[in-house]
Amino acid sequence: MGLQTGQELKAYYNSNTNASPTWVEIKQIGDVTLSDLGINLAEVNLRESNYILNLAGKIRTGIEFMMAYNRGNAVHDAIRSAAFARTATQYAFVDGAIATSDTQGLKIYCLIESFPWSQEMEDVARWDTLKLVPAY
Repeated sequence: MGLQTGQELKAYYNSNTNASPTWVEIKQIGDVTLSDLGINLAEVNLRESNYILNLAGKIRTGIEFMMAYNRGNAVHDAIRSAAFARTATQYAFVDGAIATSDTQGLKIYCLIESFPWSQEMEDVARWDTLKLVPAY
């Protein structure tokens, strides 16, 4: 695929079910950060080794992005509604069009943990840093 800038990457939310997804691109967003993407470790401390060993545990992540405040835009309204309803929504943050077979990235159900609303005098009104966390 080669080198890409963040502007070339894609973000989506699923407006349907996991079994029959309808992926809707989230276009009016700025920088996206998959913060703390990594694995937890399970410590193995046995007498048979001189070292404290580790086993891979669960994957952890948080996702943060800025989204323009654009009431009346279907994507904006769906994400804002999910936030206020405290509804888990499936998101995908990927390196290309989601329907393409070689597209890779993260697909995960999330809750919106925080969504500060920025109303600066000389900047676009926006949800400053929406923070998504994995949902149960």
